[in-house]
Amino acid sequence: MRTLRLASALALGLSPLLALAQPVTRASRDTTLPRVGASGWGSPRIDPRAAMLFAHRARTGETIPVFHPSRRFEREGSLPVVVRFGEAPDGATLARLQSQGVAWFRGARPMASGAFGALVNERALAALEAEPHVARVEVDLPLNGPEPLDRAAEQTGVELARRALRTRDGTELDGRGTLIADLDTPVFLFHPMFFAADGGAFAWIDVNEDGAPTVGVDAVDLDRNGSAGDGEVMSFLQARAFERGGGPFGTVPSATTLRPGTDWVYLDTNRNRRRDYGEGFEESTPAYGEAIFVVDDANRNGRLDVTERLLRLSTCKVRAALSDREYFRGDEIGGLVSYDYNRDPVRGASAGHATGVAGILVGGVSGVSTWLGLAPGAELLESDNRQSGDMMGATGAIQWAIDQGANVILTEYAPYNTVTLDGSSEEELLLDAALNQNVVPVSPAGNLAAGYKHRTITLNPGLNTIAARYPAGDSPGRLVQFSVHHRSPARGVRYAITLPGGSPVDLPVNSRGTSLGDGYIAYAVSRTTPRGTAEMHFILSRTANVAAGDYELRATLDGAAALPIDVYAGDDRHSWGGGLVFTENDAARTVCHPATSDRTLAVAAWTLHTARAYAGSSAQGELASYPAP
Repeated sequence: MRTLRLASALALGLSPLLALAQPVTRASRDTTLPRVGASGWGSPRIDPRAAMLFAHRARTGETIPVFHPSRRFEREGSLPVVVRFGEAPDGATLARLQSQGVAWFRGARPMASGAFGALVNERALAALEAEPHVARVEVDLPLNGPEPLDRAAEQTGVELARRALRTRDGTELDGRGTLIADLDTPVFLFHPMFFAADGGAFAWIDVNEDGAPTVGVDAVDLDRNGSAGDGEVMSFLQARAFERGGGPFGTVPSATTLRPGTDWVYLDTNRNRRRDYGEGFEESTPAYGEAIFVVDDANRNGRLDVTERLLRLSTCKVRAALSDREYFRGDEIGGLVSYDYNRDPVRGASAGHATGVAGILVGGVSGVSTWLGLAPGAELLESDNRQSGDMMGATGAIQWAIDQGANVILTEYAPYNTVTLDGSSEEELLLDAALNQNVVPVSPAGNLAAGYKHRTITLNPGLNTIAARYPAGDSPGRLVQFSVHHRSPARGVRYAITLPGGSPVDLPVNSRGTSLGDGYIAYAVSRTTPRGTAEMHFILSRTANVAAGDYELRATLDGAAALPIDVYAGDDRHSWGGGLVFTENDAARTVCHPATSDRTLAVAAWTLHTARAYAGSSAQGELASYPAP
């Protein structure tokens, strides 16, 4: 039997779209697009992470673990990018670039920010670099940021929200009419919490006349003929709650117990002792499976009385999903009934977070469910390309959500390494542009504050050392990385790295990779953002696991003046703590991407209590921290 779990979670997670590239058939000029010189969009014009990706693929056939694995990229060498022109391009320019291999998305129409999404191979990337009107090209693969944290929702104000579900005139305040886009991991949309109770009210038949519902005996009068017919016998689907880490929350219910507000009644029509859903059912099937109901405990006595009704779940609260392709509610060919992540083990292994977030947002039935989301009447757009790895990228998912009419966009992910943190990336600019279209962007600030992943340091002329370590007890990954940011004018800084048990080795600025010996390949990404932030990202990849022990980043500064910098450390295996960490920590300036956008609503965590279920948080009344479990 498939186990249904709905974690109460609110933390982080991503991801995006791949509409098929369409031929350019007409001019796509938009005179409202910004007219700026290419030099105004940072340097170099072509994102050096692209060269790193292509070089690593040539060496290994894989996506470098800085990014989530992309099956399309690994299979075809096709990389999703965002292209910014210095001025609005005409149709001839777009068509010429398309003939050179640039596969435009959205029919070559610009996104809300004025940039264009595309899929390119190395030849097409070279064509973009040779085009004088191209201001910049930015890689749009989802980054391999820290995994999100599933958190309980006791402090999100749910109880207060429940008390305010109606205004004085009776208007229900349940989020009805609001469309929320959750860019996250895959979602288990077949969970009964994600269906509205709009399939009708039904009486139940007390066959054994004992005054209580009995599994396998009593019936739901689905055909309303007043008698228990074949296929109408009751089965119970009992909910379980789990704490962070997987432990059960509360008591285990008896198999014969029905708890109104928590459990469901369903009809096991094929008598296989489980509720079937998804494949084999039609898009028009209520709740995408065997009939399932919530209990309308009208007198609130905690049991289903003979005079009380069952409300059938029917319409899915997810309007559309973006994964290996687009899925739309009501589409008999490409409908949501066929969106089942169990078919893909990569997606299936990572579905918990978005499912929990969706529960916080829209879960349950107002006035019925014990566990209720903050806006149970709202609808969702779900995007999961972060895990599926065969779509465009985060920027593309944001534009997809805008195109679908989202009122709110929630970006449930927060990378901080090998990414811009000053609001000038194409993803951040698109979030800013979304607000101009009355779409509210919301982004988590990340859980980095106390993870020993960040240092604010002032470099002095000459040699400076920054100590880090990879503890031997932590599971090893296949790369470590350092990101350096500073806002001062261009300075001469030479970098070297000391690997565990080794001597200092210079880190050349080469995005196509340089061997450091012992199986390590060093990739370096150097760029200046449009806002003048100088970035240097070092990625040390190894075919075998990276070595545990002491790492030392060495920075030699030329000139007489000191240079303040921010340095971030990470690896491909650990989340907000553990793995590669500094020996000292600075909690300030740890807001992660894309909450660094100018106009997104950034949400951070504050520790309100110290109960065991919230282990990992800091002291009560302080900024929350989430080290490795």
